[in-house]
Amino acid sequence: MEAFTDYWHQLIGRPGLRSFLERVIFIEQPLARDVALSQTATKHPTIRQATPPIIIDKSDDSLDSASRAIELGYAGTSHKHCKGVFKSVANACMLQGRRLDQPQATWILSGEDLCNQGPISVMQDLGVAASLGISSIERNGHHHCRGLADHPMSIQQAMLEHHPDLYHLSDAGWPTLHIKAGCLEIGSVVNAPLGLSFTPSLEDYPFETDLTF
Repeated sequence: MEAFTDYWHQLIGRPGLRSFLERVIFIEQPLARDVALSQTATKHPTIRQATPPIIIDKSDDSLDSASRAIELGYAGTSHKHCKGVFKSVANACMLQGRRLDQPQATWILSGEDLCNQGPISVMQDLGVAASLGISSIERNGHHHCRGLADHPMSIQQAMLEHHPDLYHLSDAGWPTLHIKAGCLEIGSVVNAPLGLSFTPSLEDYPFETDLTF
């Protein structure tokens, strides 16, 4: 934590970064997984007094890791589908309890989508995030991907028809996430069963399979 604290002080001492740093909501686990939840590392005052708050991420690897992190001074954790949806539900309830007991403190459940893609994964990920009340999700590469360019035209058209708030046509002519000022409109997602307003069919995909189980 000493090294991180020195680094943070260097950042906030640069006038050109002031506007950017004022908009940072939280810091995600600056310590390695094997020490982030150790008593030695978390005795450093930066953990409890940091501005912005510090949460864990990689160290949230067990059912009680978020609770242990809170006791050590962290402000919360992150949600990933791969870490378990119901585990995140429990974490969300735990953090809400903290908000009720200690309203003067900041308690955070962030999210990471791991570059999930449409037409199914990203919809379900966004639906869960909305259900958990997560408003800030790390964008892990949708701006690097070709949207739905590799999907059949029937799927592309269905996404534009049923989810026009979330997807729009890119300049290249294929649907991609409609990101406006860093935000996504997901009304069509939260109003749909399991996040998707239509049922994709494998018959839409031009491949042949010969699978034996």
